[in-house]
Amino acid sequence: MEKTMDYEDKLQLDYEQTTHYFHELHNVRFRLLALVPIVTGAAIGFLGDETSGPKVLAIGILGFLVTLGIAIYDQRNTQIYDSMQKRAKTLEAKLRFDPIDTNIKKRGGAFLDRPQRSRKLFGLLLMWHDRALAIIYSAVFGAWSYLILDGFIKTLGYDLWNMSLWGRVLIPIVVFSLFLLELHRFDEPTDIPEALPPETRKDIFIE
Repeated sequence: MEKTMDYEDKLQLDYEQTTHYFHELHNVRFRLLALVPIVTGAAIGFLGDETSGPKVLAIGILGFLVTLGIAIYDQRNTQIYDSMQKRAKTLEAKLRFDPIDTNIKKRGGAFLDRPQRSRKLFGLLLMWHDRALAIIYSAVFGAWSYLILDGFIKTLGYDLWNMSLWGRVLIPIVVFSLFLLELHRFDEPTDIPEALPPETRKDIFIE
């Protein structure tokens, strides 16, 4: 007769699969993070002043579009990544793992005991994973936009807008700022109690 899994076994299996999926998403996320700046830096270093305008323009547009695709993929990855965090926390509560600080929580675990965002760079800039990712991707978009602008100018044979060096730098800064604001808009903190369902919070936190 086939032996059926009891509730505790199902929870344990679910937790193992959830954490494995979480770590796989984590690995993919940071492989992409390592790849994008390296490729961008190599492209910029390879394209010297003697490179033709159409070539610079083509590489700039291609690099921008590829980075956009990777950023979109990363955003979807982040959605699933955050969902796996919430599921793992819920499962830790159901499995009744002991917390590190029993004065704050009734349940704990590798995910439930993760600290909330608190570190600030120079006491001003709050630091967390998604902000770091947003800064890196936005900087890369700014770099590709500089190449695209330079390619346009070289291809046309003259500076269409009579831009000074400051003008050429200003557009990449605007691109960087727009992407940074937009990527920040998508950020959803998972380290606060409000990120979890009310019934789960009751099982975890001491009121």
